[in-house]
Amino acid sequence: MEFRKTRKPSTTFCVLLAICITFAATLLFVYFCNDGVVFIPKSQFGDVNKALMVGEIANYIDTEFYGDAPSTDELLNIAAKAMVEALNDPYAEYFTPEEWEEYYKSFYGGYVGIGIIITPPDDVGVTINSVFEDSPADKAGLKAGDIITKVNGETVVGADDDTLNQMLSGEEGDVINLTILRKTETLEISVTVGLVPLKYVHSRMIDDTGYILIDMFGDTTAADFQAAIDDLAEQGMDSLIIDLRDNPGGSLNSVVACVDAILNEGIIVTIGRSPDEASAEVYEATEGGVSVPVVVLVNGNSASASEIFAAAISENEAGILVGTTTYGKGIVQTTLPVLSSGGYLKITTDAYFTPKGNSIHGKGVKPDFVVILPSELSKYPISEIPFEKDAQLQKALEQVKQMLQDN
Repeated sequence: MEFRKTRKPSTTFCVLLAICITFAATLLFVYFCNDGVVFIPKSQFGDVNKALMVGEIANYIDTEFYGDAPSTDELLNIAAKAMVEALNDPYAEYFTPEEWEEYYKSFYGGYVGIGIIITPPDDVGVTINSVFEDSPADKAGLKAGDIITKVNGETVVGADDDTLNQMLSGEEGDVINLTILRKTETLEISVTVGLVPLKYVHSRMIDDTGYILIDMFGDTTAADFQAAIDDLAEQGMDSLIIDLRDNPGGSLNSVVACVDAILNEGIIVTIGRSPDEASAEVYEATEGGVSVPVVVLVNGNSASASEIFAAAISENEAGILVGTTTYGKGIVQTTLPVLSSGGYLKITTDAYFTPKGNSIHGKGVKPDFVVILPSELSKYPISEIPFEKDAQLQKALEQVKQMLQDN
């Protein structure tokens, strides 16, 4: 999951856009006033010619190609995606307006679907990692750990990501018939596609310890995280465990706000090309935080924003880390509007650095206490690991008790 920012057009960009529009209007004026002949300075011809190249090729295909071809808009989208692909940046992407709307919805409030997170298919099917609370899947009775073997009678074995997405998607009100393997029982469950409310924060008390599981740092996460802390405090928690295992990351603002809810002071993260450059953005905690011992659970699937959280807690000595070394994604993606098409461009623009100025890209964040779960639990969603078998959670509970004694 990318660690992302959304950037508005800069003043310089807006000025350049205005210049381009003015220049284009001038060309049209000159064109019509000079019988279709346009005069431009030689110094500007190269830039204008390059800018027109893709459109010129698309136009030739549209007018001259013998056979069926994509529309001009489709060709331009293909060209945009090809340029981004040439960057060899696994996190870069060009979104058409329609694609951006779906992507945006995945972070903000909800989306139309069935509400499950799945693993890649194996030789049996796809395993449901988690089911969103109050989603169509939840209401239909699907559970984490269920294995989907068929969708509308078609096997999912061997299907790629795009095919699976199409099989498990639809318009609101569509019915998707799933064949489910639950332990040794085969079930037929029908799910009606509808609005999936996104809830990334789950909390409960474990004896006197507050426990908060964060699935992802989405738009609603920070507010829900603070609400969970307040609720657990009212229930009398004397310590806090924050579970970031299998959390793929999310947005910058969200994770900064969540860390700020824990820290009383200190640097949270620095964003830039290096931690010392003048233009680097430094995010610091504001007054507040929690006053109880804190343990953060992480694993190899804790990535990006999760690693920012873990490093900020660890390097500010606000808590300890338990689990296994995190994923190691220390770069930032920025989302830029492409005004000419209405689409958006997401590319890697910066790196992020821990409070002590360290880069964790390709390295990850190493926990204070390394605890490896048995391999047979690797397919379990975190929320479904039996409490008595969760050695990482047990170690976290042991450590908060020790911290309470030490204080």
